[in-house]
Amino acid sequence: MTGIRVERSAGFIIFYEQGDGEERTPDRLYLVLRYGAGHWDFPKGHIEEGEEPLTAALRELEEETGIKRDDVDIIPGFKHRLSYMYRDKWGDDRLVKKIVDFFLARSKVLDVHLSFEHTDYEWLEYERARERLTFPTAKQALDHAHQFLGGQLRLDVENTHDH
Repeated sequence: MTGIRVERSAGFIIFYEQGDGEERTPDRLYLVLRYGAGHWDFPKGHIEEGEEPLTAALRELEEETGIKRDDVDIIPGFKHRLSYMYRDKWGDDRLVKKIVDFFLARSKVLDVHLSFEHTDYEWLEYERARERLTFPTAKQALDHAHQFLGGQLRLDVENTHDH
């Protein structure tokens, strides 16, 4: 087979904030998942036919972590798009262009129930989460989310990289 197949996915960069009251800034923890293949990334998955990216991201979040729509506050104004190429070794060996839209949300819960696709999860502060993530594209998505939450990034961000 020839040609490049395009796949679309959507997911969330999820964070949780807790603090000791007014005396200090809350600690912000980011959720990272370990996939069965061994890499660490954010919750995400395929967009089904006719599905909007945000709807897909919310569905995947619940399927992969047990975190429901009512358990999160979506942060308006943030979307990080990344794309990369890979070869489909499990299918027809075609080149695949993967496009992923990440949204940002604050979780009201720390309790995670992993799907069969994942082997572990961690809630980590920014630097540790960045170290744990496997792919440079995921690290960039985290960087942009962290900057956005800190008021340093104001516009939707789109990045295209291979990993």
